[in-house]
Amino acid sequence: MTSSTVALPSTSNPSKITLISIPVVPAQPHTEVITTLASTSNSVKTGSLLALNDNYIVYAVKNGLIRVMDRSSNLRSLLRGHPERITDASFFGTHDAGGGSDVLASIGGNQCRIWRVFGREDELSSEMLLEIKMLGLERVVWHPFNPNQLVLLHNKERKGKGGTHVATFVETTRIMTTKNEGHAVCDALDKEENDEGAGNIDGMLKLVVPGNTCSEDDDCAINDLAWSSQDARHLLTAHKDGGVRLWDLRTTVYINANGEEIQANNTAEVSSCVSSAKC
Repeated sequence: MTSSTVALPSTSNPSKITLISIPVVPAQPHTEVITTLASTSNSVKTGSLLALNDNYIVYAVKNGLIRVMDRSSNLRSLLRGHPERITDASFFGTHDAGGGSDVLASIGGNQCRIWRVFGREDELSSEMLLEIKMLGLERVVWHPFNPNQLVLLHNKERKGKGGTHVATFVETTRIMTTKNEGHAVCDALDKEENDEGAGNIDGMLKLVVPGNTCSEDDDCAINDLAWSSQDARHLLTAHKDGGVRLWDLRTTVYINANGEEIQANNTAEVSSCVSSAKC
């Protein structure tokens, strides 16, 4: 019988062993449906019917109500008081690194309401801080880092000429208010109805493009706007005529597309705070 030997692997040259990693599927979180959202078209194309920050989600529901939900629990509440459907809602400072504040602005009917939303023990609470009344309110745009400044976009009805979108800059620490049921109220409705305009109210600055720079009044209607993120004085507005205008909120000089300064022509224009600046 013939014997044979089997060579074993040399210790200096061990066989390679391939390890195969088996993926581990992480445990899936348990979820529970607490609400279902179904959106209808907004009457204001650039308005938002839903807003959120690190703590809360808010969205418009029927009859001028606003639903508030705590993102870390199932706590919910309703904000009441708007007489008509909501067209815009926005938290202050949503785009900041900290996720924004719990101060909310909402637009419905002829009202802009400023709320503070907060949790207390096992309930979700809120308080109204300020109410601004103005004809045709549609949108609110917060200043990027100053919670006391905002711009209101509204549809100004002009006698015999229909309406056009204009904007009004508001400093909440300067406007005159009265107390009503525990919150401050600034009523600009009487000024608007008498064609005096919100620009004649201390703390409000109406952005009005001089008529001689537009072929028709409605061409200068404002479709959208955005704040400068670098300072507290510049604002960009996009207009129906395809133009984009940069405003300097500290001046009463308008600068047109050719870089020419246009002073307010008369006392009426000066009192309504015509203002702008070039880039």
